[in-house]
Amino acid sequence: MHITRMIRMLIRKQDISPVLAQLKLVYTVNTTQVAEAALYNFLETWSSKYPKLTNTLSDITDLFTFLELPESIRPSIYSNNLIEGWNKHLKRRISHKEQFPSIEPLDTFVCTFASEYNAKFFGKTHRGFGAAFSQLQNMFGD
Repeated sequence: MHITRMIRMLIRKQDISPVLAQLKLVYTVNTTQVAEAALYNFLETWSSKYPKLTNTLSDITDLFTFLELPESIRPSIYSNNLIEGWNKHLKRRISHKEQFPSIEPLDTFVCTFASEYNAKFFGKTHRGFGAAFSQLQNMFGD
């Protein structure tokens, strides 16, 4: 998601649709090999016109890590909306406090917030993770 936004800033307005359409072919495939081939074709097509694309995408070594995970959870992890939502709630709660006298009370506050957040959502399964539970258990163990 963030890579798409970043690439969007590097290209001209008239090229946004074709560039993003070809980029979508990179991250919607099922295997790492096909994704790497699609990325190679993408860079071959657009790197002459936008050399910064090559610099940006060649530095990202873990671009296709999500393809190793079960297909049912890929839409959930494609973006980091879960993390952004947690950060948004944390910032909102911190803003109600005027100040923290030192780093220790802030640490305590964040740990307490995380515990409350976990307790609130304990037992709820995010979309796709229920179907992939056994696969994830095999991949990561306990």
